[in-house]
Amino acid sequence: MAGILGSLIILVLFPLSWGSVSILAGVIWGITIGNNQRRFWQSYFPSGDWSKWAWFTTIGVTLGSLIFIALYVLPLLLMEYEDRLPYRTFLIPYIALLLLVGGVIFGASQWLLIRKYVRKAGWWVLAYALGCSIGGTIGSIIATSVYENLIPRNWKAGMLLGPAEGFYAFLAGTIATSVLSLTTGLALFWLLRQSNRHVME
Repeated sequence: MAGILGSLIILVLFPLSWGSVSILAGVIWGITIGNNQRRFWQSYFPSGDWSKWAWFTTIGVTLGSLIFIALYVLPLLLMEYEDRLPYRTFLIPYIALLLLVGGVIFGASQWLLIRKYVRKAGWWVLAYALGCSIGGTIGSIIATSVYENLIPRNWKAGMLLGPAEGFYAFLAGTIATSVLSLTTGLALFWLLRQSNRHVME
């Protein structure tokens, strides 16, 4: 739900805030997801200090979101209007790359804490990077296709938030969050198995 809520907040306020609203979305995402994850790690490694987990998560999500927004908007600001069409042609691969970078930052912020307790913790960063990139890209493609081909024109509100834009954010956020949860869940299961195997040996 945090990922979906973050998508809605960014869509509603992004045009009015030049992307700075991503800080608010990152804080919401980081605190809610971070606290849930902290409780899990605390139950699995009760002797560890997980008090900073939610803060590290919040910083990672916020920083990754800001870098994504900056690198997404900067080319548009620097280009002349007639040069933006080629840019949009490669927009999906570019977004996938930016999401990969944001995912690395997000995962690295948590890696700083789990590396003390989990073997091969670097794979956690890769799981976040791939989850963010694949999930965000798939969510964007599917939501855009639905928005452009299935949503009635009178539902669309352009730069403002109408029913169509709200549904777009909900659909994209749901898909992106689901894929990210799947990739990180599989990575977590594998990492814990590796750590348990190491302890048994």
